[in-house]
Amino acid sequence: MRLERGSLDASKEVVRSAGWEFVVDTLWRDLLFAFRLLHKNPGSTVWTAESRDREGKPVRDPGSISYSSAMESAAIPATSPKLSDFAARVQREASRRGFTEALRQVVLGDGSTWIWNTATELFTQATQILDRFHAKERLGEVGKVIYGDRPEGKAWIDARCEELDEGHLKSLVHALRSHIGQHKEARECIQYIWRNRRRMRYPLFEKQGFCTSTGVVESGCNAECIVMQSQPLIWPAGKSF
Repeated sequence: MRLERGSLDASKEVVRSAGWEFVVDTLWRDLLFAFRLLHKNPGSTVWTAESRDREGKPVRDPGSISYSSAMESAAIPATSPKLSDFAARVQREASRRGFTEALRQVVLGDGSTWIWNTATELFTQATQILDRFHAKERLGEVGKVIYGDRPEGKAWIDARCEELDEGHLKSLVHALRSHIGQHKEARECIQYIWRNRRRMRYPLFEKQGFCTSTGVVESGCNAECIVMQSQPLIWPAGKSF
C-alpha cells in the first residue's frame, strides 16, 4: 500500500515542503525536541504476540511483557561511534529477551524520528510500524484545530480514522489537503503521513499477524513509570519465551 503523489496539487505541496522555510522550521523543531529530550527518560517495552483474540487478531502473550527505563538521554552526536545510553540499554534488553533470534521482528513507535533511527541502527531486519493509537491521536488533534468543539468535527475525525484503518491514505491526504490553506497543522499532518507511509500499512500488517497499536501497554507503563516519554515498544513474533 503506497501513497503516491498523484495530482498536481500534491506535487506542488511536496515541492513547497522542500523550500528553505520548511528546512528552517524543521531544524528549529528538531532543536527544541532535542532540548526536551535531554530532560526525559525514554523507555522500551518488549513482548511476544503469539496469542490471538476471538476475532483472530494478535494479542500480547500473558507474562511476556518486560519494561526498561532509566534516567538517561537518547541523544548522542551523529559522529559518535558509540551508541547512546538509551540505545545500548535497548540493545541489552533485546538480547536478553532473544529479540534478534526471532523469526519476525517488529518495532512499534510513536512517530518520533529518533525512534526510527535507533530501530534502524539496532534492528535492521525489523518491520517498523507507526503505532496506530498515536496516528489516530494525531488526526484527532488536527480535527479539533479545524473544527473546534463543533459536532461535525467528530464525524470528520471518525471518517479519517476509518480511512487510516482501511489503508486509504490517498483519501486521507485528500481530505487534509483542503485545509492546508488555513491550518498549518493539516499540512504538517500530510508530511507526517508521507514520512511514515510505509509504517502505516495497517491492513497488510494485520494480515501478517502483527500488532499495530500499543495503547494498552503504554497505559501499563504510565501506571508504573509516569515519566516515561516517547518510548519505542518492541515485540518479536514467531518465538516464545
